[in-house]
Amino acid sequence: MQYMKKHLASLMIIIMLNIADRAHAQMLVLYVTPGDTLFVSVADTLHTFGLGLTPDVRLDLSGISIYRTTTLTNNSLSPAINRAFKFTPSAPSFSGIYKFWYTNSELNGINKSDLELFYYTPNWSTAPKASHDTITNVMTSQSVVINPKELTLAPLSPLPLSLLQVAANLKGNNSSVTWKTEAESDLEGYTVLHSMNGNNWSAIGTATPKMNRENNYEFLHINPPAGRNYYIIKARGLSGATKYSKVVYVNINMNSQLDVYPNPANNKQNATLLLEKPSLIQIKRINGTLVSATYYTAGTHTISTNGLIPGVYLISDGQKVIQWVIQ
Repeated sequence: MQYMKKHLASLMIIIMLNIADRAHAQMLVLYVTPGDTLFVSVADTLHTFGLGLTPDVRLDLSGISIYRTTTLTNNSLSPAINRAFKFTPSAPSFSGIYKFWYTNSELNGINKSDLELFYYTPNWSTAPKASHDTITNVMTSQSVVINPKELTLAPLSPLPLSLLQVAANLKGNNSSVTWKTEAESDLEGYTVLHSMNGNNWSAIGTATPKMNRENNYEFLHINPPAGRNYYIIKARGLSGATKYSKVVYVNINMNSQLDVYPNPANNKQNATLLLEKPSLIQIKRINGTLVSATYYTAGTHTISTNGLIPGVYLISDGQKVIQWVIQ
C-alpha cells in the first residue's frame, strides 16, 4: 500500500466507539484528515476492522472516513446483520474485490448460508459473490466497479416477478435480447448484463418496468464484439432485492480466431494462446496499461503468467478482445 501525504502525523487510522447510544453505536475505523491524501495501490489490500479492499485500479481514499456500525443508515434493507460499513462524506470510486468479515453474534437471526453482500448507491443492490466461508465467516466478492455509500450482509428477498422467457438472437449485426414477464410489482427496473466469457459481467443497458399483467421487452446490443456474447437480465426491486434470469448467448461470426485458456488462470501456471492466423497480440490491464505486445504465428503458443498481478486483463489481436482473469 502506497501512502502519499503532507504530514504523517495528520494521517490517522483510529478506533473510536460511541457508547452514548448503543442502539446506534459506531466505530470509526479509518479517518484521513481533510487535505491529506491516501491511496491503495493495485493488488494491495487495506484491512479496516472487518472490511478488506483490494483494488484493480489505484483507490483514492483522500479525505474519506469509514465507519463500522451496528445499524443501517439506509434502512430500507431488512433484515440485515448487525454490522455495516459506511463511507463519508462521499462514496469512493472502487474497482476491485471486497472482503467482509462478521461474527455469529451479529447474524440477527439470519441463516449465514443465505447471506449476500449488499451495497447502497443510492439503492440497495447485490455484489456478485466469489466465495463465502461460513467457518471463518468471511464473504468475498468478485471484482466489481461500484461507488458504495454503505455495505452490509443480508439475505435475498423474493421478488414479486415471474421471468417467463429470455432469449438472445441475431438481428442484423446486433444482438436482440428479449424477455417476457408477468406479476411485476414494486420493481425499480431491469439491467442487461453482458459477458464475453460467462464469468465477468458488465451492465450495458436498462429497461423500465411496464407493470402490466404480461410484459415484453427487447434490448438491442449494437455491434457486439466477435465471438460468443453472453447475456443475463437482472431485475431490481424497490426493497433492494434482485432476481437474475438464466444465461443466454449469441454467436457473432469471427474474422479471426483468438482464444486463451485457462480463463480464469492464476499467476503460478502458464496459459495457452490459440491463433488462427499470425497476429500482433497485445495484453493490457483493464485500465488500459499495456503489459506486452508480441507478434505470434498461427497455432498454439504458451504465454507466461509469471509476474502478472491478480485482476482483469484484455487480450486483443486488433479485431477481437478477450477478457482474461488472473486470480
